[in-house]
Amino acid sequence: MEKTKKLYSVVLAIIIMFSILPVCNFNISAAGGVQKKINELHNMYPDGYRFQKNYGGGSLCYAFANYVWDYIFGKSIYTDKHFEDVNINNINSTAKIGDYIEFRHRNHACIYLGPCDNGFYAFTSNYEYIGENDVKYNRKYTESGTYRVFHASNYDEIDGSTSTTPEIIDDYYKLTAPDGYQSLRSSASSSAGELARIPTGTVVNVTNYNSDKSWGYLIYNGQSGWIRLYYVQKVSKPVIEVIDDYYELTAPDGYQSLRSSASSSSSELARIPTGTVVNVTNYNSDESWGYLTYNGQSGWIRLYYVNKTTKPHTHSYGAWSTVTAATCTLAGSRKRVCSCGDAQTETIPETGHMPGDWIIDREAQIGVAGSKHKECTVCHTVLETETIPALEKPVTSGDINGDDKVNNKDLTRLFQYLSNWSVTVNEAALDVNGDGKVNNKDLTRLFQYLSNWDVSIF
Repeated sequence: MEKTKKLYSVVLAIIIMFSILPVCNFNISAAGGVQKKINELHNMYPDGYRFQKNYGGGSLCYAFANYVWDYIFGKSIYTDKHFEDVNINNINSTAKIGDYIEFRHRNHACIYLGPCDNGFYAFTSNYEYIGENDVKYNRKYTESGTYRVFHASNYDEIDGSTSTTPEIIDDYYKLTAPDGYQSLRSSASSSAGELARIPTGTVVNVTNYNSDKSWGYLIYNGQSGWIRLYYVQKVSKPVIEVIDDYYELTAPDGYQSLRSSASSSSSELARIPTGTVVNVTNYNSDESWGYLTYNGQSGWIRLYYVNKTTKPHTHSYGAWSTVTAATCTLAGSRKRVCSCGDAQTETIPETGHMPGDWIIDREAQIGVAGSKHKECTVCHTVLETETIPALEKPVTSGDINGDDKVNNKDLTRLFQYLSNWSVTVNEAALDVNGDGKVNNKDLTRLFQYLSNWDVSIF
């Protein structure tokens, strides 16, 4: 009997599970885009829904992510292996809404919705710790780690199936709630978490609607969410006034305080010296305070000790043009002119001489020196001169007496020299036989040469 009760309970649980599980073999082309499908799922499973289906195996977060993926793209994540591994810093440049995100650094998975400060928003279940299995829309993740982004191969087909030209929603509403604010919520439901309170009178930009257009999706102060479109008035797109005013500070104390808000009791961020010209880009409601940036710090100053002035002119000079060209020995000048007529001048340093190669002025001759010089290749100023040594007279073998002839006179002169007579000789010609010595052998060799013997002289 006990076994029968257990079997009945299991069968009943299976029947209930399949009765509430949406059918996934729907007509893809008629189902709409990725955002529309996510909106449909969010309506079926709002924040706080206890998703407990064992869909695709694994923990509840994987089961939910696999279920959403199948609902959007009509396939299991395990059959579409188009993925990329990224980190928290570049995930938003890779992922698209509807992509399956697997946390490689811990056991978790979700569906990507869009970027947020330092991370991304996701559609997920079991979104905090093991044991909690509530559905959460716009769950924010900013943790460091490795993420695997699965992108469906039929993504463009699904996302563009509603229309060849997607509708661009850019509507504006002025909030009119009598309570002084309107709640920005995490989903299109009054029971969804409150993300922020938007003051009455604020004009907001709605970029998406739920199915019956009773809720609008927007971003306020960097926080994206939904507002109920009940206490609202549709208005035209606000014309943004560009404020670009300039004031000279005249405070007698020598400085004026830059504060964190338009209030004298707010914290002081910096002190701006009297005489400084500041650029105000916004005002408070009664224009008694001005918003500006000073030395990289943005804040507010009280517009009491100030004189309104014109925008300071910042010179913008054109290209340099040469007035006087520099030479080898003289500096030149150049100038450039601002659009206001102000001109800047600058000295161009002298170039200095450019020496060329040696130029021969007079060739050297025997007994007569020559000369040469170097000059600048630009201005031709002579930079250096140098003497070319005279050429020596060539030595004639056997010409002992230096008369450029070889005869018996040279034989006699050599005999006299070897006999220690005081005679003048051509010393370069004395070694007639070329043995490096001057003696009677040279006298004999010269005699043989003059007698037409077959001998050589040196």
